[in-house]
Amino acid sequence: HIYADLLAKWQKTINLVAPSTLPDAWERHFADSAQVFGLAPDARSWADLGTGAGFPGLVIAILLAGAASGLGKVRLFESDSRKCAFLAEVVRKTGIAGAVTVEIRNSRIELAATQDMVPSVEVITARAPFSDCFSSVMCWMTLLGPLPRKRLTNDMLRACFHRSMLH
Repeated sequence: HIYADLLAKWQKTINLVAPSTLPDAWERHFADSAQVFGLAPDARSWADLGTGAGFPGLVIAILLAGAASGLGKVRLFESDSRKCAFLAEVVRKTGIAGAVTVEIRNSRIELAATQDMVPSVEVITARAPFSDCFSSVMCWMTLLGPLPRKRLTNDMLRACFHRSMLH
């Protein structure tokens, strides 16, 4: 509940998620983000582009921290420094940093220098397509828009493409 409590607290001053989704945050944001992790449960290096409030990237980091191996690295890319401060607070308060490496990058992914920070990632998640930015990615997932009152299934979420399929 630490993450959800921080989300509600920070939402009062920073627009982290659509206000109308806050009452259903567990299903709308946390559960949907957790399902993404289920599509590549063996992946240990992730990048989330335009992470905002940390969905799905920070949820994936928390799940990696709780995994049996406890090893992993998640890079969160966000251009809004206030949202980066929120992400850092969630990492600190949840105490996941001892079990998983979380890098929070205050940068725009369209910049070449930012793209150079993502060379060894296994999975990229994003809410918008950025596939042209990267030369080699094992798996690419783009989150679908909201599906009202419907639990997302793996078939609905599956947007995992090998690099050869991106071009």
